[in-house]
Amino acid sequence: MNWEAFLVIGGFTLILGAVLLVPGLIWARIKVKQHPDEPAGMSVTRTGYVFFGSMLVVLLAVITSQFWAPESSIGLWAASRSGRFLLGAIVVGAALLIELVLAVAGIKLKVLEKRK
Repeated sequence: MNWEAFLVIGGFTLILGAVLLVPGLIWARIKVKQHPDEPAGMSVTRTGYVFFGSMLVVLLAVITSQFWAPESSIGLWAASRSGRFLLGAIVVGAALLIELVLAVAGIKLKVLEKRK
């Protein structure tokens, strides 16, 4: 593994995240002042953390299957650019469908926070 590239990309990602955080915070303060009666934000429930974490693990498994199981059908799909995109779209689409079914069943993955 090229640690130099890892550190450069990681540092760039952290800097970009900080740069994008500032306008988001400014926008949030403006919205709170404009609409004081609306909920302040959202918080993720434990079920939501498990659900979103599981989706990320499945996406990671799909993407790394090209290295761990290159002869499998998923590994062959993940080795091509269009196959990787299609597999990612399938996983995200399935996750959205499952989230919709859970919402209909009354299981909340995220809840709105009230202002104090």
